[in-house]
Amino acid sequence: LGVLRELLLRHKQQEIIIRLEDSNGAMEVMEKIQLCVTPEDKVQLIEELRRAHAANRENYLKRRHEQSEEWREASELNKSINRGLEIIAGLEKSGYTADILNRKSNRAMRSSVVTDADSEIHLDAIDLSDDNINALRGPCPICCDEQIMSIVLKRTDTVEENTTDFALNFPLAAAQAKLNADMVSAQCICFQCALICKRSIYQEDIVAIIPAVDYDGANKKYIDHQLTLALTGGLNTGASGIIQLFMTILDRTLETKDWCSRGTDDEEIQSRRQVFEFTLHNLLRNCRCRETFSEVGPWVAYPKAILWAFKEFKRAGLDSWIIQYPLAGFNQLCRWMEILQLPIDTQRVEAVKRAKLIHQTVTVMMNGLLREKKGDKSWTYPFLQIIYRAFNAPGIPCDLGLDSLTSNTQCWEKLEEALGHWPDVERFLT
Repeated sequence: LGVLRELLLRHKQQEIIIRLEDSNGAMEVMEKIQLCVTPEDKVQLIEELRRAHAANRENYLKRRHEQSEEWREASELNKSINRGLEIIAGLEKSGYTADILNRKSNRAMRSSVVTDADSEIHLDAIDLSDDNINALRGPCPICCDEQIMSIVLKRTDTVEENTTDFALNFPLAAAQAKLNADMVSAQCICFQCALICKRSIYQEDIVAIIPAVDYDGANKKYIDHQLTLALTGGLNTGASGIIQLFMTILDRTLETKDWCSRGTDDEEIQSRRQVFEFTLHNLLRNCRCRETFSEVGPWVAYPKAILWAFKEFKRAGLDSWIIQYPLAGFNQLCRWMEILQLPIDTQRVEAVKRAKLIHQTVTVMMNGLLREKKGDKSWTYPFLQIIYRAFNAPGIPCDLGLDSLTSNTQCWEKLEEALGHWPDVERFLT
């Protein structure tokens, strides 16, 4: 292996890394803006910041357009060599270190680690060419220019929970855990301004900056790298699962946070929501996963995999993948179906939801039965209340003749109580 590594290293080609860099003093101007007092000075400094951004972009685009065919061939060769070196490094691992043994799951133990210093998949990978990419451009509140916007993720100390077996198997459910609820920052500024900010404009520690660009090509690689740093602490557990985590976190942010709520006249909130929705819809349409949501099988577009999940239900029924998925994730899958407007028969959707209701009810009842202590039947009372209107004593219904049974409306209300007053249950029944 050592000889093979030396052979690969001898064949690496010298190349120039082209990335969007601040070579025109944009960071210094931004620091002056934060310290300036008079409105006149601020206007002048904002104009200087816009000129610096424009010069940085011009340098970046000029260098990209000047790439020769020889440079491109050298870049592709080096990428292949780097992949080979990663394989050699994996083969040389003779045992688990304390750090690896401390990880939350077997798959996490097998995962490689990415860092900020990973030059191949960091800023040099991104394509910001105006004529090449589809992106959301909006007015930046800092430089006051129409630029590609960004989403910022905050640094947290609990991201290792996103590498447990549960999180890797059910990312749509794990993403809705409380530890992920405040990961997305309310900051909504352009990508260039975000890159040179050491912290968010709300003085938050940031770990990833996601540009509002198409999730495709070179930009896909950059976005995957950033999300891996933010959501799994750098453990490369698989782009598909990490993307599903991020999409769900972003969607729940859109649905639960006042600072990006719909139906408001506040221009800042409208702008923020537009950026988030563009990114979410773009990821939903462009990301890929295994057709059967497992570790094997063909890679397909994400919408096609969702269609498979509803199709598989017709064959497998209560044993199907979608019915077995935890309730929070099931709700999210149904939401993806609505957002993407997938061509799924309405009757099949209703059949899937009814089957999930049966599965969830039986699951709760079985849990109650398994936890029952010394003949204590109190766990059955909420389920009896679904059927009977009144009781002589706990668990003993009144005989009221034809009026003994609850109405349809009362039955539905009692069902939510029996299944547990959880937001996931309420969302599902609604």
